[in-house]
Amino acid sequence: MQSTFQPITRNTKQGGFTLIELLIAVAIIGVLAAVAIPQYQNYIARSEATSGLATVTAFKTEIDQQIYAEGTAAADASLEEVTTDVGTVNWTGSAGTLVFDFVGGVNDDGTITWTRDADGEWECVPNDLDSSITELRGCGTATTTE
Repeated sequence: MQSTFQPITRNTKQGGFTLIELLIAVAIIGVLAAVAIPQYQNYIARSEATSGLATVTAFKTEIDQQIYAEGTAAADASLEEVTTDVGTVNWTGSAGTLVFDFVGGVNDDGTITWTRDADGEWECVPNDLDSSITELRGCGTATTTE
């Protein structure tokens, strides 16, 4: 009778990744990060600018209400300084301007200015915003810092 016994051989090769495979994975992640980080910075700048515009625009109604309902002149309308996470809102009645000053963040030192003329029309001008912002919807073309 013949024996069917076969010796057991162990596979000594270990599983895992080679150094080349790991380096390729790191290189791919590096390329993705190089593209994603600047896009994220642009997103942050635009979202800060939009937040500032929404904040300052809301105060136009309060100023108009004081002027129309109370019969005050634009120069006599008052608004306390309002501070948010992104910046500060100020009203200068004598100039008829409602200004949002950005504090900190990507748009630091930038402003969004709403100016009210004698006919009650408002004009918006964004100034010194991040260079990635070319137009602020609802406010016009931005002047940017380089």
